[in-house]
Amino acid sequence: MITEYEGLLDWIYSFVNLEAKRTRKLAEEEMKLAKISHLLKSLGNPQQGQRIIHIAGSKGKGSLVFLLDVLLGGKGFKTGLYTSPHLLDVRERIRSNNSLIGVEEFNAGVMRIKSIVEMIEDKALEPTFFDIFTALAFDFFNREKMDIWLVETGLGGRLDSTNVVKPLVSVITSISKEHTEILGKRYRDIAGEKGGIIKEDTPVVLTANRKVVVEVIQGIAAEKNAPLYYLPDFYRYKSLGYTRSSNGEIKQRLKINEHILHTSLLGDYQAENIAFSFLTIRALQEKQFHGFSLNLRLDLESDLAALENLTFKGRFSHYIREGVDIFVDGAHNAEAAAFLAKTVINLQGSSIVVDQDIVGIIGILKDKDYRGILKAIVPLLDYVYFIEPDIWRECQVENYLEIFRRLNSRNIGFTILKADSLDSRWLKGVMEDYRASSRRPFCLVASGSLYTAASILKCLEEEA
Repeated sequence: MITEYEGLLDWIYSFVNLEAKRTRKLAEEEMKLAKISHLLKSLGNPQQGQRIIHIAGSKGKGSLVFLLDVLLGGKGFKTGLYTSPHLLDVRERIRSNNSLIGVEEFNAGVMRIKSIVEMIEDKALEPTFFDIFTALAFDFFNREKMDIWLVETGLGGRLDSTNVVKPLVSVITSISKEHTEILGKRYRDIAGEKGGIIKEDTPVVLTANRKVVVEVIQGIAAEKNAPLYYLPDFYRYKSLGYTRSSNGEIKQRLKINEHILHTSLLGDYQAENIAFSFLTIRALQEKQFHGFSLNLRLDLESDLAALENLTFKGRFSHYIREGVDIFVDGAHNAEAAAFLAKTVINLQGSSIVVDQDIVGIIGILKDKDYRGILKAIVPLLDYVYFIEPDIWRECQVENYLEIFRRLNSRNIGFTILKADSLDSRWLKGVMEDYRASSRRPFCLVASGSLYTAASILKCLEEEA
């Protein structure tokens, strides 16, 4: 017998889900702000008058939200986080100071929305899966009286369901080619869609990006009279390498301006993410708010200290099983994959990964840059297990196997694991298989999608 929670989840999943199926035709039909506007109006417009940080971009959104939550929470603010996708539990999308929305609150919120949806007669106003989750998050944050909302876009920006908010600041992370069938094939087009979250007279914070992206965002900001904070103008940052303690824990040494940080957050890209979180708080600190007093103080020494022992699942997170290092990263575009490769090379240079094979676990969704991702990762690998991480999304290995073969100049071996073969023990099976066939020490590097990361994390948690 299914629980009320499971029944309500089934109801939400019965609506159009652009995370599972992304086509231009479907997006044109479903990505209309009238849908979410109707839902929110029926809920009393909970998003109005709130202190919101609105975040768009191709990569780094999740890490930035995570860091901002830690920093703002440490300064005494009650934060509401709205992110996507989830890794293991759908309630990860809606959190308060990084704690998941409770099942009772989830059920009550969905019931309120369900009663509204059942009254809709105009099919053009029927919400999508993401509309329902957005309304659920905003209603929850309002009822719980969150001080600051950290709201991440789902797809694009201009027509994203979250783009009904009037934020304190708009934040744009690194932009790369993704969802090109919907957002456009050129960086200029994609930047224009992401830049659609910029509002009149509202500061916009932009991380380092390619020249054409910066030009597009600068143009939109100028049109909207929005002060622009561009990360390279304020901070210098880099990874200084990695160390391993006697218990096997790996730490990264980072430099932010003149400050040094030792942190459990791995991945060379975290230096940029941390600097970017500081710049976002600086923009908040400097903005003159109408009717709001945030009383924010940026203190690099104490703020860096708050980040020392952080870990973030699926963002170059590190695990040890049966003496094997397992690195799990959700890199799902060419730029993120290049950072992953740089991190592995840095781990080799720091003598963390040495005298062992690097075995890849790769699973990529249909609408991604196959060649860009594989070109960055394949040269590092001695063997690869291709997986199809989700039965609901198009992620067949056959979509990119020929590209892999063309890039496989060293003729490394590979195995394909289909979606229906990924039971709770599949990761353990991979380790046993490679150990039996190679007889060499090895580490595992998993990447290609957050869904790939989720599949591995599920195995690791069930084995723990």
